[in-house]
Amino acid sequence: MFCNKCGAQLEQGVKFCNKCGHQNEQPTQQAGMGQPIRQQPSNQQPHIENKGLNPFVWAGFVVDLIGFFIAITANFTMGMVIMLIGLVLSIIGLVICIDKQGDVKRAGLFVFLDIAFLIGLLVFRDWF
Repeated sequence: MFCNKCGAQLEQGVKFCNKCGHQNEQPTQQAGMGQPIRQQPSNQQPHIENKGLNPFVWAGFVVDLIGFFIAITANFTMGMVIMLIGLVLSIIGLVICIDKQGDVKRAGLFVFLDIAFLIGLLVFRDWF
């Protein structure tokens, strides 16, 4: 007999798994065989391959960095506009990552960094 949740082997007649504590039902019997069928854990998600970051995330971050350097060296307003374009590209990439099962944590980090650069420039613009 095996646990329905984690797949651990159980002694005959045990109602709770010693490994995970899950309450198990009696296993179904094979027709005419009298042997229990080992059931796979029912709550496990199928493995979904992570497809990585979307190119929009990378493009948005690079555009954001370019806008940042333009804002602090040449033209503040033009740099801010370029940074906003970079932020929009990164957000589009994040949405695509969510939809296509991509690397959402890293995409979110890049969007967060884009927003942090924008806020940092707005707060400290008098220093440049």
